[in-house]
Amino acid sequence: MTPNLKKKLIALVTFLGGLYFFLVYVIPIPDEQLVLGFPFSTVHEQMIFAVQVVGIMAIGLGLINIFQVHGGRILYLRKDWLNSAALIAGLCITMFVQVQDLITTERTVQAWKQFSLLSQFVSAIAEESQSTSIAETRLLALDEKLQGIGRKLNQERHLLSVASHEAFGTPPAAAFKGDLERVEVQLASLLEAVRTAPDLQNLKPQFVELSTQLRVVGSSAQKVVTINSKGNTWKNLSRVIQEGFFVPLGASMFALLAFYIAGAAYRAFRVRTLEAGLMMLAALIVILGQIPQGAAYISEDLPGIRKWLLDNISTPAFRAISFGAAIAGLAMAVRMWLSLERSPLEVDEKSTRDMRSAKE
Repeated sequence: MTPNLKKKLIALVTFLGGLYFFLVYVIPIPDEQLVLGFPFSTVHEQMIFAVQVVGIMAIGLGLINIFQVHGGRILYLRKDWLNSAALIAGLCITMFVQVQDLITTERTVQAWKQFSLLSQFVSAIAEESQSTSIAETRLLALDEKLQGIGRKLNQERHLLSVASHEAFGTPPAAAFKGDLERVEVQLASLLEAVRTAPDLQNLKPQFVELSTQLRVVGSSAQKVVTINSKGNTWKNLSRVIQEGFFVPLGASMFALLAFYIAGAAYRAFRVRTLEAGLMMLAALIVILGQIPQGAAYISEDLPGIRKWLLDNISTPAFRAISFGAAIAGLAMAVRMWLSLERSPLEVDEKSTRDMRSAKE
């Protein structure tokens, strides 16, 4: 594929994608209406899914770019390679801890979500089973599943090792074990009734009671998992990385920027013109109106003047700036949509020739 054809293909795909999302929000279409013979809601869901896939690919490309740039700097011991090593080490450690935390969280969530699924399964047995033999087979499968859950929870003792003083009145672990035992008793009783009953219609109240009790067990398991997840190792490591490193480093960065902001403010407040004098006067009024000493020692009207300046001068100015930035962003988006802006993927032939001649 020639570069010119590739450029035209990218421009065509960009235009069609922008046109689709523009029409989606400008021309609302009911969910049930057909668009080109397809349900619009289904087509739109697929488009949203495609956008998410492209976004995930962009994140992957960003990671690859980071490893290429900083990995090469580390391998060849170029200038500031220690900073690159710290960046990659922090990135790898954070990703590993967060992935482990995500896996552990998903595992603990599934520990109580499965009871909701089993509750729906019991309701389906009562509604869809045509004979007592089919209902008995499904209830035996449910009994086997519950026994498997019990064995798994006994192996993963961290789900049951919850201190009794962790609130909720009855200790969550004890409540969970008691609810699970009651479910097993109800299930055994229901199995015996199914084996002897000629018709399942008379047993529907017992099915409803078992389904409700399974939801109660799920709620108890959720409490156990919620309390226990707070003391999970990966959760604690994630909290240490977030609150022990990321937040203090961000605060340090903004603290260093404060000196540059102060220097810029000093240069801006040098009174050389009328505009600079007005800015300096407004800044002094706002500062003195903000602190209690201004109203106490200078004038009681300073807080009111400060509020008037912020509400009637500063806020409209910020709105005007935001409005102008929005128009500029819209203009840039239209230019990108119509491929009038130069693509970052486009390679200038002249610059390529210059780079080759420089290497030679």
